[in-house]
Amino acid sequence: MTESYLPWITGAFGLIGALIGAGASVLTIYYQLRIQDRRALLRQAVELAQADYRYRAEHAGPGTTMPPIAVFIAYEVRRLKLMEKGRLTPASFRRLSAEHDELLNTAFDMAAARAAAGNR
Repeated sequence: MTESYLPWITGAFGLIGALIGAGASVLTIYYQLRIQDRRALLRQAVELAQADYRYRAEHAGPGTTMPPIAVFIAYEVRRLKLMEKGRLTPASFRRLSAEHDELLNTAFDMAAARAAAGNR
């Protein structure tokens, strides 16, 4: 190999290094945006869940057992994701509501089991 190829090889390796650096920057920005979007969705879901929880607590009768707020957050996260993807249809909303009811029933069953275990 002669020295006449040396500038071409140096330039090629410089270009490859620049492409790798640019690719790493693009990937970093992409993942940061995904994490930021996920964080914003979770923040919005928590705000909606807190409002729903507060409303239910204010309108619940005396002695009413409230499920954990995590049940409401899980529901809101799923609902917002369906809305974001444009997949919130009457059928998907029914399925989501059924899942929410199942989570609520599970939470109430667990609370009753804990209460029964504490009374022994």
